Order: sequence, then structure tokens, then C-alpha cells
Amino acid sequence: MKPIPNLRRTLAALLLTFAVLLSGVGCTASDSASTSAVAVTTASSPLSALEITNCERATLEIGAVYQLETNAPADLADELEWSASNGSATVDAAGKVTAISAGKVAITVRLGELSDSVLFEIVEPDAAPDTSEDPDVTVSPDVTDPPDPSDSPDTTDSPDPSDKPDTTDAPDTDDSATNDDPDSDELTISPERDRFYGDADPADSYEEALERSKNGQLSGALTVPDQAPTVSLYQPSVDGKLIRNSEPYFADSNTYVVVDAYGAEVFRVYRGGGYITLEEVAAYVYAFGDVPANYVSNKKTDPDESIWGEYLRLNHSAFSGSTSKYPYEPQLPRISGCGGDLYYYEIDIGTTGTDCDPGYDICIYNDGHTITRGAARIVYTRYDANRNNIIDPNEKFVFYTYNHYNDFQEYLGYYGGWGVLFGNITGGGTLSSKYDYNPTSYVESVLAPLPKQARVLSVFVWVPEKNFLWAAA
Repeated sequence: MKPIPNLRRTLAALLLTFAVLLSGVGCTASDSASTSAVAVTTASSPLSALEITNCERATLEIGAVYQLETNAPADLADELEWSASNGSATVDAAGKVTAISAGKVAITVRLGELSDSVLFEIVEPDAAPDTSEDPDVTVSPDVTDPPDPSDSPDTTDSPDPSDKPDTTDAPDTDDSATNDDPDSDELTISPERDRFYGDADPADSYEEALERSKNGQLSGALTVPDQAPTVSLYQPSVDGKLIRNSEPYFADSNTYVVVDAYGAEVFRVYRGGGYITLEEVAAYVYAFGDVPANYVSNKKTDPDESIWGEYLRLNHSAFSGSTSKYPYEPQLPRISGCGGDLYYYEIDIGTTGTDCDPGYDICIYNDGHTITRGAARIVYTRYDANRNNIIDPNEKFVFYTYNHYNDFQEYLGYYGGWGVLFGNITGGGTLSSKYDYNPTSYVESVLAPLPKQARVLSVFVWVPEKNFLWAAA
């Protein structure tokens, strides 16, 4: 075949080979050093979760009042901050709710970064629903005291902290201030949700991310990930050990820049934004030590009752990693359940389906109406020995498992940075077996900066005299 004349002249003009040196994004981690402690410590014990104990959902007639109660000790009562999501009700500093006008309203209590919320529906006095078969509480204006707690939804079936729900040992807790905003008319804005997701690109600022989260709109990609992570073809190492990035790149304290193995920017995540992809969620947890806004800790939350709909993600609870209780699990670095000084938490990763554990149906995590949790989790260090948020990079670990804690890969702090798989199946054990198990040990990484690399762009030149295409790299 004869070469095209124009292409020949164009390619013949490319007579040089060049290299482009890419350095890392010029940001430092110093802006993120203002992270505050999440656990609240009293004289007796740390309060790791704040809960409203006498109500989960209720209907109030206009003019009625309802006194909410929490699990906070008396010496912290003055530090509680109560708020209402709109003007349908008010709440005072003591947690007393007064119904003002018809509508749905979320009442939230906060203590530092701990929080919990309940949903109230405010109705006209003659519009109160029949509650003979309704678990929700209905309060009329002449009722000034809350109903007997036995009339509110039963909360006694919460997991015992000594037991491990879904092979963890933590009760459902919600530690994110924005995560339990219920679905309500007041939170619906234009453009409509479907139209927003048809046109929207990822958020490009912290302020935009916060505004989206108020309305149940993601700040990142919409693609539900497959179960297995995509591993970078290039993974820097030192003395045969993979590098775990020691220099997270922050544009500011609320903006984390995700880079690839060469240090080039790939995308950004914003504090308080909603995210669902494995790379985005792992980066968020790694950067901020907390979960994205579309996560709630209550594992029974219904997508139909959440502003996040199909993008709702569940579970934010403590993970002991006790190998005496679960001998098929590999021991994670310095984990408290094995005598270590770091406290790990776990969250769900919603995938298109996990096929490596027959105990879980192979289907999408959230179809907008039903959640099938699957076997994929991120497990990360949240608290140090003093129950303070992790700040020291030497104590910051993030792991991913998609076969329900049998095997893990470490997140190395950059896009596609997933470490060597280790654990029970890797070692030839039987899935989740307490009798036939052989978990391999954690494959240690090296905490170090990502090296600055030279990227060479290949140049292809058509040599007409030789009638061939010359390539250089």
C-alpha cells in the first residue's frame, strides 16, 4: 500500500524525539493537619457513637411537642447541638421538638463530629394517620410528654458491641453529620434528579460538593464498580516493597488531589461530597478519615426513604479483626482486635455483584429500591490508641476486601495503587472456614513519597526514502 502523500509529508516533518518530565502535584499535607478528634471522651469511657434513643421516626400534629433523648452522659448534655432541617419544626437546646407547619423535617443532634438524626412528619390536626398498625409515634398538641419508649420502634436488637455483625463487632453508628438527611420535599430542588444525573459532571469545588450533598446528588463518578480493583501497571517500590504514598496531595483542607503512580493528578475528592466508586471512596477515607456523605451506618436504611436513592451506601461500624474469633481472617497491622493500638472501621463498597462468596447474591448493590450488600468492604484505621482521629501517616491504613474479610489488598494512596493480595484464599484455605483456614500474612509496604518519574512520549516518523515508519521512545 502506498503511503498517503499528506501523511508522508506530515510524518516526515517529525524528526525529533522528546521526553516530558512530570513532577508531583505541588501540594502538601500541612493544610489537612487541623483534623479534630471524633471520639468524645468522658471521665469514664469514650463516646464513640451518638444516638437518639427514644425515637427513630414520628408523626406530630401541628402544635405538638416531643422531647428527644440521647445516649450522651449528663456531663456532656450542655455540649449537644440540636438543629432542624427546615421550618416545619423547631428544636431547642435541650432537644424539645415543637411542630410548626405541615411537612417533613429532620432533627439532628451533634457532639463534635458525632451525630444522629430522626425524621418527623408534621401534619394538620385532622390529618394524623391511623397508627393502629403503624410503628411510628403520633403526638397531638395536648401531649407535652413523649410517649412511653415501648411505643417507639424497638431498638433493643442493635448488635452487642462484643459481637461482630457481618463478621465485625460494632453496633450501627452514624458519625457523619450529613449522612442521615431523610428524603423530604424541602430537599428536592431543580433540576430534577434524573436530569441532574443525565447532565452532571463531577463537582469541581468544595462548595459545589456540599450543595450537591444537601440534595442527594453525587460529587463523583456514577459508575458502579466491579468487585476487583484495577491495579496500576506501574507501582513504585523500594527494596522489593511497594511504596505507600507518604505525601498526600491537598489543594486545601477540604480538597484532596488523587494522583497516579507518577504523581500526575487524576481527579479530586471534596470533604462532605458523595462518592460510590472504589477509587473515590478509598481516596476519601484515606484523605479525611471518614466516610462520604452518601454513607449511613444503619444497615437497614431503605433507599426509597433516602435522598440518595440508588447511590445510598450502608455501614460505618467498628471492625475488630479478631483472629481468635475469625481465624480465617488475616491479621491487619496493629489492629485492636489482636492486641494492637489502632481501631479499624469498615464500610460497604457497592459493586455490580460479588461472585466469590456463595452467601451473597450476585447482583447490583443498590437498584434504587433494594440493597443487596454483597461481600465487598473497605476497612481502615479510624482511631489511634487514645481514640483520636488518625493523623500520623504511619498509622493510616486502608484495605479492601471483596470476599468478606478472607483476603485483603492495601490501598497505597494513589490511583490504581492496590497492594499484593493476602489472606485465607490466597493461602489455600476454605472460604470463611473456622476449621480449614490458612491466611497468609500482610504484605508490608514502605511509607515513602512517590518518586518523580520521567514519562517518554513515543514519536512515530514516516521516512519516505526508506518507505517505513520509524518509532522512538
